[in-house]
Amino acid sequence: MTLKKRFEAVANEYLLKFIKKQDLDFDGWIGDDVGGIASFICQYFFNFDDIRYDIDNKCKKGLILHWQDDCLENKPNYINYYSYHKGLKFDMLNKEVEPKEFTTEETEKLKEDFKKLLHEKL
Repeated sequence: MTLKKRFEAVANEYLLKFIKKQDLDFDGWIGDDVGGIASFICQYFFNFDDIRYDIDNKCKKGLILHWQDDCLENKPNYINYYSYHKGLKFDMLNKEVEPKEFTTEETEKLKEDFKKLLHEKL
């Protein structure tokens, strides 16, 4: 069996688990490119890496669907599936983050730590 055929077999195995988990109808691999972009109910399109991530990390059922819907509703902003799964949401992208003020002691400690790291690398 060629490497390509083994990859396609693994990709299709992931796909079957994903279909069962998400309870979606599978339309096919776009352009018949197994392991590329998968189409579901002519509405959802996921690349193989996101399908694999969803299965390997036991993401909550439906999260990937909410992620794609949120991505479409928040164009041109985009969050990758990994970050979305880890908790990043679109409303967080627009929040102002207050810069941290370091004390002199903290600054000196950071400088020392940086010098140690730099010295270790040389």
